[in-house]
Amino acid sequence: MALRSSSLVGLLLAAVFSFWTSRAGAQSARTHDGFYLRLGVGGALLTGKVDGDDIPLVGDAEGRLHGPGAAFELALGVAVSPGLILGVGAYGHAFDEPTAKDVQVGQVDFPDVEYDSMTLTILGLFLDYYVNEHQGFHLQGAIGFAFLAVGDAQTADNTIQLGSDHDAGGVGLMLGLGYEWWVSSAWGLGFLGRLSAAAVAGEGDNNVDWRYQAVVPALLFTATFN
Repeated sequence: MALRSSSLVGLLLAAVFSFWTSRAGAQSARTHDGFYLRLGVGGALLTGKVDGDDIPLVGDAEGRLHGPGAAFELALGVAVSPGLILGVGAYGHAFDEPTAKDVQVGQVDFPDVEYDSMTLTILGLFLDYYVNEHQGFHLQGAIGFAFLAVGDAQTADNTIQLGSDHDAGGVGLMLGLGYEWWVSSAWGLGFLGRLSAAAVAGEGDNNVDWRYQAVVPALLFTATFN
C-alpha cells in the first residue's frame, strides 16, 4: 500500500512538473503571459483602530494601533490576456509587539497597551495589470478573507492584562503598484508599494468582543515568473 501511494504521489508530481514546464515553454520571452508566480518580502507599518466591549473590571475600551513589521506576498495566476493576470494570492503582515496608543476606557485616558504580536493575512482573488505587456510597470488589487491573530495585551507597565490571545476574521482589500526589470526571458525583479486594509472581529476570553480596523502600507522587493 505504501509503495502504491508513493507511486501515485510520484506520478502526480511528474504531471504537475510537466504541466509547469509546458506552460513555461509556451510563454513568449519577456512578455507578461501564461503562468504567473509572484514572491515578495519587505517592510510594513501597522495603523488602525481597536475597540472592545465589556472588558471585565475595565469596561469598553478603544485605541489607535501602531507598529512596524514585515510584509510578505505569494500569488499564483495565469494571464487571461497579455498583461492581465488573474489568480489567487496570500498577502501577509507580521508585527512584533505592536502598540495601542491613545487608549480610552469610557472617557478616561489609559496607559498605552502593548501586544505580544499580531499577524494579518489576506487570502483572496487578485488582478495584476501590466500597462505594457512587455514592460514592468503594473497595478494590482485583491479582495478576500482577512485573518488577524492577536497576542496577549497588557499595559506598558505590565500592571493590567487587557486581553489574551485570540483570532479575528473579516474582509480584506489590497491595492498596489510597482515596477519590475527583466533579468531573464521569464523572471523579473522589482519593487512594489502595497496598501492593505482589513475590518475584522473576534471574541476573546470572558466573551469580550474585539473589533479591529487595520490599514497597512508596505514596500516589498518582488520576484515574478511570468
